[in-house]
Amino acid sequence: MAQYQQRLASIGELQRKIASISGTAASARQSVKVTVDVNGEITSLEFPTGAYKRLPPAELSAEIMATARDAKAKAREQLDTLMAAEFPAGQSLSDIAKVADIVKGGVDPAEAFGAEPSMPDAIRAYIETGRTDQD
Repeated sequence: MAQYQQRLASIGELQRKIASISGTAASARQSVKVTVDVNGEITSLEFPTGAYKRLPPAELSAEIMATARDAKAKAREQLDTLMAAEFPAGQSLSDIAKVADIVKGGVDPAEAFGAEPSMPDAIRAYIETGRTDQD
């Protein structure tokens, strides 16, 4: 039970780590640099050189979009690495989805996972009383 409560408390720290993830990419010509947050939203768009001025609008647009996709992939890679470290192999996708809901929607971890771990009534009774039904 203590481990479960500790794990539940650590989800807040995980939420902060996930929120701080960002990905940055630069185009091959170094004409565009894009930074995105963990959700893939552009947080910074830079034009480090004057090269963008020589690009036709359609080409500049395509370069921005491609660079944003690269930045998003980098952010996703960081998220995947973080989540892989947090969840044991074979963890249910349902639990991982709950963590995503917590991060994206601000869902309370205790609400998503419950204040106590699920377990059969017999085990819960034993934890609470130290006796089995046969005692």
